[in-house]
Amino acid sequence: MRAPDIQFAVRAGPGSVLGIALLAVAIAAGGMSLWEYSIAARELERIEAEILSAGRAAEVGRAAPVARTAPQVPEAKVDAINRAIARLNVPWGELFVVFEADKPKDIALLALLPDTRKRSLVVHAEAANPRAMIEFVERLRAVPSFEQAFLVKHERREQDTGQPYRFVVDVRWKEER
Repeated sequence: MRAPDIQFAVRAGPGSVLGIALLAVAIAAGGMSLWEYSIAARELERIEAEILSAGRAAEVGRAAPVARTAPQVPEAKVDAINRAIARLNVPWGELFVVFEADKPKDIALLALLPDTRKRSLVVHAEAANPRAMIEFVERLRAVPSFEQAFLVKHERREQDTGQPYRFVVDVRWKEER
């Protein structure tokens, strides 16, 4: 019988050298990661300190408000804005209802020009005859939402067909309460 070949010690071969090299690389990578972690931890502490400092500064700012001045707008611009707002506030709906309700067939409205500062409306119109013109002005005087209505000027348009009367009426509406 033959003696068994028993090997109790492992011989160092090419695989062992590779394992040792991999172990060295892993230790170096772990060291690099640990070094980068310590840098990131210090950066995080610095940022947290900045946030805490900014929070304290904001609390101090809230406690003592800073006086701010409103921007200065030129007077001409304020006037222009106020005039535009006043034109938008003309009670157009009510005015159109009054002028279109039961309007005589022999009256033609040419223009309605508001003056919001005076609460007035200048009405340019044409009538087939002087009687229709006068009746139209009287009808406007009877409207409850108008303070007054009066004929400003009139003329007979002899060069036009039918020779109509062109006239201007100044109407002042009542102030809304």
